Amino acid sequence: SDGPVIHRPQMTARVASWRGEEVSGYGYSKRYYAIYPRHNGWRFIHGVSGPHLSGVVDSGAGSGAAPVAPSPDSPTPPSIVWTADATFGDHKYNYFKLLAPEGHGSGQLRESAQADTYQQQDAAYGVIGGERVTASLREIATWHTILGGGGGGAMEMKYENRLCAFTLQVGDRPPTTGLAYNERCFGCLW
Repeated sequence: SDGPVIHRPQMTARVASWRGEEVSGYGYSKRYYAIYPRHNGWRFIHGVSGPHLSGVVDSGAGSGAAPVAPSPDSPTPPSIVWTADATFGDHKYNYFKLLAPEGHGSGQLRESAQADTYQQQDAAYGVIGGERVTASLREIATWHTILGGGGGGAMEMKYENRLCAFTLQVGDRPPTTGLAYNERCFGCLW
């Protein structure tokens, strides 16, 4: 990106009561300062996974069980991935970033070169430290909206959000699982 970007991939939150229980988890926030061109498309994933997770929750969507989200209260920090594959006008913008459990204290970030980073429908790929890293998704829930347009042949953009089961594979190490947010948006902004 040519504009400043602020990533906050390890935000923590507590909800006093969700289904009768207090829960805590991780979130992500990004601020991208730029004037967007008219034609755009992007795929974004923020995933949190850990080997210490046990148990599953029923997603209620007929797709079976979903992993339990890693908690900030866990004794071992999770792996946190955020990755994007985008085109803003004619400008390519992509990255694959990993905050491994051992990097939480120092904030040491591991990152794939742009040339080694890409996404498919339900996965993102990168090469970090000579190891292939794969972030795989399985949709649990989806929702979307149409931006702009208004009918009559006017240009518009589909903005989609998905909650996904998440599997992180780093090289030959055992995979870790958790949950991910997946955002996809394609079309014309104005």
